Amino acid sequence: PGPGGAPPAPREGPADGAAPMSGREAPAAGVTSAALDRLDPDSAGVWPEADGGFPDTLWAGARRGFVDRLLARIDQPEASPTLFALARRLLLTAATAPEGDAGPAPPGAVPLYVRRLDALAALGDAAGTRDLAGLFLGQGDPAVWARDLDAAYATFTLARACATAEAGIRHSPETAQDPRLQKSFVFCQIVAGETDKASTGLSALIDTGYRPQEDPLYFALTDLLLHGVTPKSLTFAGARPLHAAMARQAKAALDETVLEADGPLVWRAVAENDNAALDLRIAAAEKAVAMNALRPEALADLYRAVGFTPEEVANAVSGDETGPRGRALLYRAALDQAVPTARAEALKRGLERAREDGQYGLVARMGAGPAGDISPSPALAWFAPEAIRLFLFVGETDAALAWEQALADAAAEKPEAAADLLRLYPVLQLSDRDQVRMWSDAALGAWWEDRRDLPGARAGAAAVYPLLTAAGKPIDSEAWLDLIGREESAGAPVRPDTALWSALRTATDGLKLGEVVLLSLAGLSGGALEDADPLFVADVVTGLRVVGLHREAHALAVETAILRGL
Repeated sequence: PGPGGAPPAPREGPADGAAPMSGREAPAAGVTSAALDRLDPDSAGVWPEADGGFPDTLWAGARRGFVDRLLARIDQPEASPTLFALARRLLLTAATAPEGDAGPAPPGAVPLYVRRLDALAALGDAAGTRDLAGLFLGQGDPAVWARDLDAAYATFTLARACATAEAGIRHSPETAQDPRLQKSFVFCQIVAGETDKASTGLSALIDTGYRPQEDPLYFALTDLLLHGVTPKSLTFAGARPLHAAMARQAKAALDETVLEADGPLVWRAVAENDNAALDLRIAAAEKAVAMNALRPEALADLYRAVGFTPEEVANAVSGDETGPRGRALLYRAALDQAVPTARAEALKRGLERAREDGQYGLVARMGAGPAGDISPSPALAWFAPEAIRLFLFVGETDAALAWEQALADAAAEKPEAAADLLRLYPVLQLSDRDQVRMWSDAALGAWWEDRRDLPGARAGAAAVYPLLTAAGKPIDSEAWLDLIGREESAGAPVRPDTALWSALRTATDGLKLGEVVLLSLAGLSGGALEDADPLFVADVVTGLRVVGLHREAHALAVETAILRGL
């Protein structure tokens, strides 16, 4: 059995019809016995290769200490479905663990499976955290129980949370003293109506040396649940999933400080809290959807719950409403329009505004559903460029190709449609993971001539040319010549440290799949993808292609180009 699994039932008789062996009979000649190696929980996972995980050789050639340090750096940049999917696949894969480093592990070393759980929680992946933690609950590690609790509280599945807390408390005297488990156990006693036991457990927690000032929000919410005492000031900055669940149970009023909470699991919990104000739920849901921690459908439900007047919806395209309410209004306008032209107008305006607000990834994911109900046609050529970018960004390439064909049909008669098609040339080439599109230096030159006098044109070209080269589209040296010495100062890109960058190139040269993926994720963690150094992103694209991840490589290049306004 895997870690924490039940032992198999004993056989009732011999297998495959073999004759039974008495206790006095000796084994057949040539049969030997040996002790099995201890199963390494760091090799366990919920996705074998047959189910979509990476191969068992994922970590071939990697050292455990190297992997450990990089796993601790995994976070995700905003608005990259590709990097989220790559990280999730890496962390949930069942693969032979990397080899250990020379010498004993340092005191207090964190197992790799705990690092993986921490990274999944940082991604806001409640389902993945829960599934992976389920493999290790029998290991007796409070950190595993704590992450399982985080996932349960984020989805407000209190039955699972309380079962996990009780199992952890009763596992051993050592785990019974862990404050994370104690706090959860007290909360579960309150939920069960055992207030006297909860009060006793709270006193026991304090007696172990845990002071209220170490977690004032927990003790304030406990007072509210036990005694109905509402604190004069209750700030949720730094809140964790347990706090979010306690606040929901107590029907406590949340304020905007909860948006500063510790990660997307909390934002998801706030978005699904029926007791919270609708505006706050929408703001939290937008943050969670942008980080891939919440399904777009959940945010769509909240958008539909806003009480807009018919006049507001009718004037959404021409209005100037911004922020979460403005996005909700344009989404409603797109949904409520039965005429394809009117729906396309609302979507186009929403995407344009999102690009200005730095929310393109969020709005693209929200707009994919309504846009999918519009049939591509040359008559809607004015909407086609936005539709193509949207569908390429969310990975729906067939829909993007249909709109490209509609735009190409219109381009035969309309010069503006031909110009729009030319402006899409780099993005369409970046999406060509099967290398079937004809590459033309002349077409790239025409694209540059069309853009060269626009604000930020050279910065855009300097960002997309390395991506094209990495994606297998060679750039002629003449194309670079016009950019030399003319870079625009549009803000310094966010660059990873030199050692990490060099390690990525070394891993790429060595065809080390796990290291390439892990270094790519570590180098692009945090912040916004469009702010990353385009040369580093190009090296990531190259590395992913070299180790066989062509779909992910081209999708990342497309995301980067679109987020940069191309």
